[in-house]
Amino acid sequence: MNFSYRSANQILFCILLIHFLKCLKLNAGTVDSLKISLKKSNTISERTEILNLLSFHYLSLNTDSALSYANEAIQSAKQLGEDSAILKSYILKEYALENQGELEEAQLVSDTSLLW
Repeated sequence: MNFSYRSANQILFCILLIHFLKCLKLNAGTVDSLKISLKKSNTISERTEILNLLSFHYLSLNTDSALSYANEAIQSAKQLGEDSAILKSYILKEYALENQGELEEAQLVSDTSLLW
């Protein structure tokens, strides 16, 4: 049963990543450019997307940073009130926790993400 939730989350993660790349109209080539874009972001929606991209980028570089950006994105997405943005952020948080070896906490986050 846990396997099917995880598989569904992985598929959803890939779909959401493609959506990120298609919808974001920023130069997302480097972390630095994303950080500059974050400072210049004008809307909660734009800020949430950039935070999620930063979290995704940091998954393979620094899981502490990935987790931090995911948590910030969750708060931003909740302000936005957009379920899909909240879900993206929770999935990124789950992956960051898994990369840190925090499998039980990652499972709790996965279960929480199913609410969105």
